Amino acid sequence: MELFELKHGCVSIRSAGSHTPVDVIAGNGEKVYAIQVKTGKRRVRIDEEELKEFARMFKAIPVIARKIPYHGWKIEYLTEKKI
Repeated sequence: MELFELKHGCVSIRSAGSHTPVDVIAGNGEKVYAIQVKTGKRRVRIDEEELKEFARMFKAIPVIARKIPYHGWKIEYLTEKKI
């Protein structure tokens, strides 16, 4: 995911057609991000607890990345820690 590669200096791996709570795992040697990607204007239900639990297994920061047409990306970090 180019956004995380540029913003956080990460490399990423995509799980195409995944049926898991995570679509992309990205990391930079210091931090790991477990990212659920959604596109479109429609609000799609995301099981945040399932995403957080999956991220815990990787010691990752759970993230929801929404691509909104004509507006760009909205990134939501699901953690209390300052990133």
